[in-house]
Amino acid sequence: MSNKNASIGVLIEDLKVSFKFAVKNILSFLLGMIGVLIVTVIVMMIGFAIVSIPLFFAVGGPEGFVAFFESLGVVMEAVFVSQPDPAAASLGIFAILLLVTPFFVAIGVVFGMGREIVESAGTSAEGVFVWYRKKFFSLAGGGIAIFAVIGLPLILVYGILFLAGYVVTGLPGAVLTALSAFWIMLSSGMMTMVFPAIIDNYSVLDATRQSIRLSWKYFDRVYSTWFTFILIIIFMFAPLGIGIAAFMQPTLGVELMAAAIYAVIAAFVLILIVLPALVIALSRLYMILSGIEISSASQDEPNVNLVGGT
Repeated sequence: MSNKNASIGVLIEDLKVSFKFAVKNILSFLLGMIGVLIVTVIVMMIGFAIVSIPLFFAVGGPEGFVAFFESLGVVMEAVFVSQPDPAAASLGIFAILLLVTPFFVAIGVVFGMGREIVESAGTSAEGVFVWYRKKFFSLAGGGIAIFAVIGLPLILVYGILFLAGYVVTGLPGAVLTALSAFWIMLSSGMMTMVFPAIIDNYSVLDATRQSIRLSWKYFDRVYSTWFTFILIIIFMFAPLGIGIAAFMQPTLGVELMAAAIYAVIAAFVLILIVLPALVIALSRLYMILSGIEISSASQDEPNVNLVGGT
């Protein structure tokens, strides 16, 4: 079992194992994420149909349907901007959360694959559908809990300032921005273990408590891993600053093309390797900190497991 305390050696081991597993299971992750995306879109379409079909007939057909959404847009603009209403805005945010919950589930399902990899040194693409069926509501609740902890304090602060008509500029604005960034970094770290805990059969509330408890008890261990992956992603896309500069200067055609090519390559590396490695690292870290035994095979040399356990 790896050390529960942070050190350079432990961090390097985390990165080495997680990226090794990500590369070895790259095809399973790719097919699994495609499958999850398809299922997520289907679930969202079904949900939209359940709401929109009765509404379509209730408002009098196509013209009424279009008019309804146009009026809804006007109402939303008034509620959130011109004539803010906290109660109506809260209902709007809740409705938006319901719409995006399938994406929360999709993210959580990938952690199921990560858990399988850490436990058995491999996974299969079809395993994601099992996790989707078994943990749909728990993972949806976990995603909402993560949003609530990270986003609601910021929404409240900025909402109160907006309703009070106070425009924060200058030094106070800089301080508020810095505090907001600090909260996002701190709270996101606290919630890194929510999905692994749900995969470990915790309820949403208990998973949130467990994640916060582990993040504070092993603060250096959790945040060193979390911040390292954030830095990796930042450094990956830092060269795109050249592309932004080229976009501002239309004469720099070659630089802009090179930046576009780099952006595509970086996006593929992010989706196929870095994000799976992050999922594996957090799943493995959760098991280590929770005292769950990791097989020697999964700590040493992962097997190549492409599709369906082949």
